[in-house]
Amino acid sequence: MFSCSRVRVLYKHHYYTYHDLCLQYKGGGCPANKHIHALSDLYNHGFNITFPHFRFGTESGYLGGALGGVSLMKTENGTNILAGARAWFLIYHLKFFPVETSYISGLWENELGRHLAAYPDDPYIQITYFHSQTLTDELKRNAETLTPRFILAITLLVVFSMLCSIAFIDGTYYIDWVLSKPILAILG
Repeated sequence: MFSCSRVRVLYKHHYYTYHDLCLQYKGGGCPANKHIHALSDLYNHGFNITFPHFRFGTESGYLGGALGGVSLMKTENGTNILAGARAWFLIYHLKFFPVETSYISGLWENELGRHLAAYPDDPYIQITYFHSQTLTDELKRNAETLTPRFILAITLLVVFSMLCSIAFIDGTYYIDWVLSKPILAILG
């Protein structure tokens, strides 16, 4: 798997991989995206894959939540078989307790994001990722890019309101300071 073999983070002179940080239940190993291997094996051996439920020997599963943009074909007996899918949903469960493990898992998520962002352009693969820090990172990035624009917008708004509150004496370009209230416009 891409994440298990290539993504690792260094923390206190020790490299951590997905296998070190994955959420395990009773020592059962890391939960994997088994649908990838099952579909790959079935497809490579020329088997039709039914959708949304598939079954092959002892292997079965529900693909409705893992695949998106699915195109189907009908067999002679009316069964829907998978013709193609435009999206795959991959999940990597990480431990976030205790605090030190949570920090390392956060580092691993960011490293995975860097690896996915560095994936070479491919006409068939478009990668979109979301992890526990994505929303925070995007809000921070938006704040950094919008702050200069916000300052400019507020400055223009204040100048516009001040200019609109100035009244002129009829027929002249002299300001009528009795009717003009630019400071009130700025404060309001």
